Amino acid sequence: YASWLIGSLTAIRYRDEILRPLVRPYAGAVGPGFLLMQDNARPHVAGVCQQFLQEEGIDAMDWPARSPDLNPIELFISFRSRMCCLSVPFIFLSSIFHAGNGEGQRAKLVQ
Repeated sequence: YASWLIGSLTAIRYRDEILRPLVRPYAGAVGPGFLLMQDNARPHVAGVCQQFLQEEGIDAMDWPARSPDLNPIELFISFRSRMCCLSVPFIFLSSIFHAGNGEGQRAKLVQ
């Protein structure tokens, strides 16, 4: 089991259980072009974690406060969860994207 799944993720735990054993070796394997992408969650921006990254020579991407999520999978999950809450069936919405190639009409009929 993963110990980091239990309890709150503090800055110390983030450094000791994620940055040190996972990110540092991966960054070393990737090489000089590695750029860590993380949001502004408190453990990510804590001084102890920023100091660790600096000491290890790991560059982190600047993430503006209150910016839209830059992680594509997060955008997909957000989109998908919003589709579940709508009364319009997902198949109809997908037909909008395929309307230009003739598949849109077929998708509406399948519904």
